[in-house]
Amino acid sequence: MTDHKRNPDVAHGGAAKVHGDEYDVIVVGAGPAGLCAAMYAGRGMLKTLVLERGAPGGELLNTDLIEDYIGFESIKGWDLAGKMAEHAKKFGAEIVTDTVEQIRKAADGSFEVATARGWVHRAPAVILTAGGTPVKLGVPGEKEYAGKGVSYCAVCDGAFFKGEVLAVIGGGDAAVEEADYLTRYASKVYIVHRRDELRASKILQERAFANPKIEVIWNKQVQEIVGSESGVDHLALEDTVTGKHSRLKVGGVFVFIGFKPNANLVSGHFKHDAGGYFITDERMMTSIPGLFAAGDVRSQLTRQITTAVGDATTAAIAVEKYLAGEVSRGAAREREGGGRAVNVVAIPNGGFAENCYLVVDEPSQACAVVDPGEGAGLIAHKLAALGVRPAAIWLTHAHIDHVVGVAQLRRETGAPVYLHPADLLLYDHVVEQARAFGMQADPLPPPDREFAHGDVVGVGELAFAVRHTPGHSPGSVSLVGYGVAFVGDVLFQGSIGRTDLPGGDFDTLLRSIERELLSLPDDTIVYSGHGPETTVGRERRHNPFLTAAHRA
Repeated sequence: MTDHKRNPDVAHGGAAKVHGDEYDVIVVGAGPAGLCAAMYAGRGMLKTLVLERGAPGGELLNTDLIEDYIGFESIKGWDLAGKMAEHAKKFGAEIVTDTVEQIRKAADGSFEVATARGWVHRAPAVILTAGGTPVKLGVPGEKEYAGKGVSYCAVCDGAFFKGEVLAVIGGGDAAVEEADYLTRYASKVYIVHRRDELRASKILQERAFANPKIEVIWNKQVQEIVGSESGVDHLALEDTVTGKHSRLKVGGVFVFIGFKPNANLVSGHFKHDAGGYFITDERMMTSIPGLFAAGDVRSQLTRQITTAVGDATTAAIAVEKYLAGEVSRGAAREREGGGRAVNVVAIPNGGFAENCYLVVDEPSQACAVVDPGEGAGLIAHKLAALGVRPAAIWLTHAHIDHVVGVAQLRRETGAPVYLHPADLLLYDHVVEQARAFGMQADPLPPPDREFAHGDVVGVGELAFAVRHTPGHSPGSVSLVGYGVAFVGDVLFQGSIGRTDLPGGDFDTLLRSIERELLSLPDDTIVYSGHGPETTVGRERRHNPFLTAAHRA
């Protein structure tokens, strides 16, 4: 799916060196957003590469104590960073130390991520979490007292300065707003500004001027931050009009003279706000399809660890769906033929969160209902909303969560029921199955048709091959055609069906999957009885139940 090779613009001599490693997504940056995205991507069975120029943790490593991250009343920044990195690695994230220099979308739609060490990594999706960098004063003492009295985040560190006299450097919205926030803790807050008027909005200025704890020091520029082993002691100031020098006694300095998002890594045009931050949709996707942004690099109201990991969670899940959608769109062209197209409508329903599917033949508006579970009323509503008529009820197996809606659907539509005869015993005892799970169920109508391996069943002009795939139940079947496979509870994203239920057998199930499903093309879309859709190729490469046998 991807590869990585030497950047010919950086490497010296010889042809590009190509590795056999494959990645589904590249995460740029290993701060809270990047590590969270990597963890969720790994949980989604996406092979993930994380590129970070320093140690994993990002700005966490510059923060001594964190007291506003839910679940941790107090935790060291480096400790939280370590926990996040280990969590991401647990789910397979590969974290590589290297500096990303460019992200470019190639002609084939994949992304090329070039690094300072001369490598070009390729993947179909990128999550950019490189954040941004507070603009520094660049004066003596700033670096020495960073984290020991010099801060760039009032919300993060303000509570550590209760009763102190503080200085806020800057004159824009961020500086004035953060100065107002700091008055919750400080005995006095000086706003030190190099001009004779603030650049902040009028409403923020009025609020600051009305706050008795805030005093603005005009036309002053910081020359040095002076302190001792115990922390910051005072600021050395210079008047920008007269050149006169003075001292300002303070116990802490908060610098808000600007914040630069690391958006210049991306080649090409993208939508951004006035500050250069990425504008994304609700999925965290930027205006460049396949490029997602999370955390401080994204345009948003506030920038906290909690908002960063929230963005990252959404982005990683969206990438998973995006990649499945890209495969779906590619396979859709193959599924269209002879004037016919398959429309698959998924209907998650029931207490077991089972998936029912409508397989619709668009020209005839006929459909097959695959595995109607508890939500028979929801299924009927969807049928009416789509204006399609059920021509058949196809049961991939006869466990209760996939058949309990058959009675109502059969009664209301008259559609014939298809079932493999090896599952007839389970089907006939649905009342007993229901009782075992604390449920109630009516006896089911007798099946109208029997599935048999090698049969072809149709809806409208569409035709699907029946493949007997026992192991989860004796009569489990998979229905295959047009680049899709409805597999019931035989195969899931990252897992396989249970074999501890009546009629289950682990070895039989693995043989069924190998023989009937892994023989299908890699881009075949797999619709499972529970969870999201996947593809044969993804499960062949990443499913832990299958990879040991099929990665030779």
